[in-house]
Amino acid sequence: MKVLHVVSTVKQARSAESCGADAVIAEGVEAGAHLGFNEIPLFSLIPQVVDAVSIPVFAAGGIVDARDS
Repeated sequence: MKVLHVVSTVKQARSAESCGADAVIAEGVEAGAHLGFNEIPLFSLIPQVVDAVSIPVFAAGGIVDARDS
């Protein structure tokens, strides 16, 4: 079984990795399920998490551009 953990901060991503998660799912403040008071926008969070962990990082929630409106 693979374990993918949803995170909204670098601290959570590092913790998930140290606990043995196979990957993390980065979720920014735009997503529907909020994971804390320190959330930042997804496109700011993604590079920070990618730089902080060595496991795969997926992105979730709030992914749109002007063509989607």
